[in-house]
Amino acid sequence: MVPSQLNKFFWHWREYREDEQHREVGVRIRRLARRYARQGLSSRFQRYVLDVDWLEWNEEYRDRRDRPASHAKALVAALARRVAANPHRISEISHLLTSSSHGPALWTFGEQLAASDVEHALLPFLTGIARSSGNGTCLHGYLNGVKAQSFKQFELWLLEMLNSSDTASLGAEMTLRSAYSENLFNRCLDALETKWIEPAPFGALQFGMALDSVPTEQAERLFLLIRQRETPEALQLLIRLMSSISSERPIPCGPDFAFDVARHAIPFLRHPGQSLGFNWKSVCVRLVKSNAEFAAPLLDAILTATGEEHRLSYDDDIEALSNELVRVDADGAWQVTAKHFEATLPKWRSDVYSWLKGGIRSFGESVTRGPVADLPESSILSWIESDPDGRAALIAHAALPTLDDAGGGRLTRQLLTRYGHIDGVRSGISASFHSGSWVGSASQHLKHRRDILRRWLAAGFDFQVAQWIETEIERLDREIQREEINEERDRFE
Repeated sequence: MVPSQLNKFFWHWREYREDEQHREVGVRIRRLARRYARQGLSSRFQRYVLDVDWLEWNEEYRDRRDRPASHAKALVAALARRVAANPHRISEISHLLTSSSHGPALWTFGEQLAASDVEHALLPFLTGIARSSGNGTCLHGYLNGVKAQSFKQFELWLLEMLNSSDTASLGAEMTLRSAYSENLFNRCLDALETKWIEPAPFGALQFGMALDSVPTEQAERLFLLIRQRETPEALQLLIRLMSSISSERPIPCGPDFAFDVARHAIPFLRHPGQSLGFNWKSVCVRLVKSNAEFAAPLLDAILTATGEEHRLSYDDDIEALSNELVRVDADGAWQVTAKHFEATLPKWRSDVYSWLKGGIRSFGESVTRGPVADLPESSILSWIESDPDGRAALIAHAALPTLDDAGGGRLTRQLLTRYGHIDGVRSGISASFHSGSWVGSASQHLKHRRDILRRWLAAGFDFQVAQWIETEIERLDREIQREEINEERDRFE
């Protein structure tokens, strides 16, 4: 059995399953666990460093839950002192230092190792391990201990790493996960410019508001260098970095740069394994909040992308931002929307008219107030008037399934009044009205819709609107009768 699995079994038995009923078994398991962990330095390192999880490591958590103390931190410190006192023994655990374990103890082991290794004799060995394995957790902890003793020595080591193409990646990783230093950061930028390193290590700046500590000049140089890579990964990194900047500070390189990155990042919002949408939306909202002139061009880029890749039209962040862009610049949004409709006529852009009326309706009786309600009604009607036979039915499919002004129903009534005689207008509005989902009895759901239609019929709308309402009520009467018969049959089956 893999040692980590056996250690996990021992730990979980003691933590969750040991009780008075199995007291004798518990004593034997604890004794066996101790013997297994104390076979040698390698087994101790495996158990007390690599196989310690957060629940065992966090003493405050254990105190709150009335759990016995684990002494995990003390065991790690003792193990580090033992290795530092006999540096040659680190070779016994060299294969374990390459572990990809993300537990909390490995970093602390490195830090405690540096505290006891006052001559820093183990630094070259740990550096070699990190370079060969690509895992610098232990080294990073060790360097944090070195920094606490002598920042000058810590900086000299980083500069040595950054001065070589072979070690620049390791030096950049350690630099960017430490407090900002202008000299070291500039060396990282130099390494990025010469392509000694990839942009990925700079992703560490998105956490803990680290990017806010970087001066504007350096931040702008960083952004421009990343943008030059022209890869999806570079765009995604820029979006995350821009999203992490505090609202009090301008986005480096200005709004034109932010718009260019946001526009080109749209096709990558729904890539597998990526969760970029929230960051992308926050960058875009911030951009148009202070620069409203970008609202229409950004919507144009979104509709272009959804037209090329239909699955993007189902993205929640894209839909939410598109709705916000309409509210920011309704006139510009309609001009963009009309342009995209015209580009494909006589074929309809289903992704666009579905978005305009609020997307896919979810469970419930309420009607989503789609963005079409915020667009200028007069401009929409003027656009239809240029070619009623080719455009009225299209907008009817984008109209909201309501006649109430508050919900955006004025446009729906105008369509029925002006163009109800055109093929596809009345049926398009009816299709929207009857779409949706519900929970419970179908007959009760249909009766609720009939009540809404009866209220509209009593509201005194135009003749053409009232005629459509009467037709819909008659249809619902037949559907209600059929559903009541089916429900009655179901009770006796």
